[in-house]
Amino acid sequence: MARTRDELLGFLREQVDHLEASNELYDSGRLSEAKRMALAVRILLHHTAPRYTSHALINQLGLENTLTWVDTAGLPDPTNLLSTPGLTRFKITAGDTSDPEYEAKLGDYPPTPIRTRGGPRLPRGSRVPFDEWWTNTVIKDAAGTEYSRRKLVLALSNKEGGAHVDPVADADYDALAKSNSLGWSVEVGEEDPRPMAQNPVFPSMRQISYEVLESIRQQRDRIK
Repeated sequence: MARTRDELLGFLREQVDHLEASNELYDSGRLSEAKRMALAVRILLHHTAPRYTSHALINQLGLENTLTWVDTAGLPDPTNLLSTPGLTRFKITAGDTSDPEYEAKLGDYPPTPIRTRGGPRLPRGSRVPFDEWWTNTVIKDAAGTEYSRRKLVLALSNKEGGAHVDPVADADYDALAKSNSLGWSVEVGEEDPRPMAQNPVFPSMRQISYEVLESIRQQRDRIK
């Protein structure tokens, strides 16, 4: 029996609640909540039917072409030869001896223009069509390997313990999460350069969760 629209809307509210709860726990220091965020985003947005068996809630509600999605990263600048951690920023605490970290920007970002797939630049935080938001490159590491939101979400949810743990790790994910493939380090004063203490994957997932919730909040009137 096909599910009713009220049932599907109830499932959507559940996943929104899960994201909000995981955000709160992540912000209190439980960084592994990023994996739960990835699972909730996968349930909401990852659609492969009818060829395969993933049925995104957004698609079941017929909203895939109705909703647009907050983009706080934009496309990397193709003329920039440096690596790009598009969803995060650097956190350095003055006078602190701990290593610098990546952190999610959340809503604290300047309204500077971002590159889009279609060509025109938009203020950061503008909403873009789903396919662009989901598949555009948001991280490019020092080797030129590119990561989209889709790639990050599926790695965390399908391979790294969100819903499954694969017996063989994904090489690209491992390079980004464990081997500092972005290559960034920070030099403070006369100190030797210090590598980033935290991999960018979890804070990037926290930023994706922010974008999803903000997109839904801004378009509540369309979700019914």
